[in-house]
Amino acid sequence: MKTRITLLLFLFVVSLTGTIQWTQKTDMPTGRDGLGIGVVNDTVYCIGGWTGGLPNTATGVVEAYDPVSNTWINKSPMPTPRGFLAVCVLDNKIYAIGGWSSSNTTHNTVEIYDPASDSWSSAAPLQVGRDGLGAEVVDGKIYAIGGFHANGTIVEEYDTTSNTWSYKTPMQSNRFFFASEVIGGKIYVAAGRGSSGNFTETWEYEPAADTVGGTPWQVKANIPTTRYHPEASVVNGQMYVCGGLNGSDLACGKLGNAIRAEVNIVEVYDPVGDTWFTENPMLFARRELDIGVVGTNLYAIGGWPSNVCAINEEGQVVTGIEQEKQDIVSSKYIIPTILTGPLHLSEDKTCRIFDITGREVDAARLSPGIYFIEIDGKLSKKVIKVK
Repeated sequence: MKTRITLLLFLFVVSLTGTIQWTQKTDMPTGRDGLGIGVVNDTVYCIGGWTGGLPNTATGVVEAYDPVSNTWINKSPMPTPRGFLAVCVLDNKIYAIGGWSSSNTTHNTVEIYDPASDSWSSAAPLQVGRDGLGAEVVDGKIYAIGGFHANGTIVEEYDTTSNTWSYKTPMQSNRFFFASEVIGGKIYVAAGRGSSGNFTETWEYEPAADTVGGTPWQVKANIPTTRYHPEASVVNGQMYVCGGLNGSDLACGKLGNAIRAEVNIVEVYDPVGDTWFTENPMLFARRELDIGVVGTNLYAIGGWPSNVCAINEEGQVVTGIEQEKQDIVSSKYIIPTILTGPLHLSEDKTCRIFDITGREVDAARLSPGIYFIEIDGKLSKKVIKVK
């Protein structure tokens, strides 16, 4: 049966009015807020947090989520239970940094999880213990930025070779409970809280410029919605900031009793144009969640409220197809190739798969539907229809 592709082209255009689509996936087994997430080999590891919204419920539980099977599995627990920690990934190992525990102790603890062996080890502690901080990796080094219960301007750099932390140029002012991510070798800090209230300014930190006489910190465009306790991840060179709390009451010290002003807002920062735009919101308003990315999919997991939630949302980011490819597709008739088993792509060619919304997808994760194949930058005349 021949099918005219112009109908599919219409679907391309419609999908681009909203570029992220949220769906609820299998809940995390242990509901918690203030957790940290690290992604290694397309598995999402959820680490620590508070199971009751208060420091005295700190946990070291580690649960791993497989997006392909939509299932969870328990892993070896983190040795030091804590929440409001920072988590980052370096050389396929997950670093759990700082945090706040059941004894109301602010930790300088640094522990390393190796998914390959499902085991934990210790690294040199932070010079200053803190929680509500950010931890990002640039050029093989970890940068621990800001934080609560300490001087929130602090920036420390970790060198894995020497297992030491050193001070770097501090932030302009005290800042904590923010979102931070790395794009193009620079760290972007957005939203969050300071001693004078919520932040709107976005800050850019360039480690390579942190030299004597250098100016590593730059002020960038304001985030549209002021909030703290959001989280973020990067897809296609843009930072997606999700959720948070925009009430006037400071959560710490009143955890579980702060003004109910959680948001499901998603706003995206593009560093190329230094601009923000609003995306489709999450299904559930939350603060103190964390986010992992697998491919171009966001996984927004855990948080508060809902008595410390176990919610796991997948946000599929639509990448779209360029106009040139749309023109090629619209002028052809195609006979679908019916695929009932795995799709095998040529290893000596560059192949990409798009669904009928224009979203690029992983060839190993094809669900029933119609897909186009791009080979070496040219869209194939054929369509694969998966049963």
